[in-house]
Amino acid sequence: TIINISSQRYKIEDCFRILKTNFSARPVYHHNEKRIIAHFMICYTALLIYRLLQAKLDQNKSHFSIDNIIDTLKSMEVTNIEDMCYKSTYTGSQVLTALNAVFDLGLDKKYYLPKELNKRLNTKGEVMTLSVSLPTDKELEDVLDDSRYLLVKRSGFIDSYTYSKEQRRKKDIYLFKSGSCFNNTYQGDIYNVSSGGSHPVYKYAKPLFMGVEV
Repeated sequence: TIINISSQRYKIEDCFRILKTNFSARPVYHHNEKRIIAHFMICYTALLIYRLLQAKLDQNKSHFSIDNIIDTLKSMEVTNIEDMCYKSTYTGSQVLTALNAVFDLGLDKKYYLPKELNKRLNTKGEVMTLSVSLPTDKELEDVLDDSRYLLVKRSGFIDSYTYSKEQRRKKDIYLFKSGSCFNNTYQGDIYNVSSGGSHPVYKYAKPLFMGVEV
């Protein structure tokens, strides 16, 4: 048993290599304990998702390196063409073909109608936020229906000579904390938290969701 475990040690070492090299787990530039925990939580979640992708691809007899998979996923962006359609900025690849075959993504087209793409990207069932976020006023009523969430206050000061000759306090903004769960997704927004300075100051409050089973 010990020999068998030792023979699989390379897999553990490979995981640590991927965390450090591909997911930038180290060095850590945070000093707050909660931010350090969140940093490693994101890194380990990314590793888990990659390993699941790799296992699914291997089952389909399609093996790719982590660099191949990450480069493909990073490149999969679309451009909004005057709200009429979306145009993909990525090109086909062996990885994309394999992912389409395994997960039936249907993301190998050049153009997509908004409804078609949103249908592909929408998460079914309950979702959990992986980032702090805030829905718009129009979205709020649907979002709060049978939801479980915590709020976190974001505030602080703006210290910039181009903004004001003296420090000015940002507008307080309350956001849904990461880990909050909802039955409906929302788009969120980028909010202006400026308070009397010479230019806007924005707070990014769009969500990143993950589907969960409860």
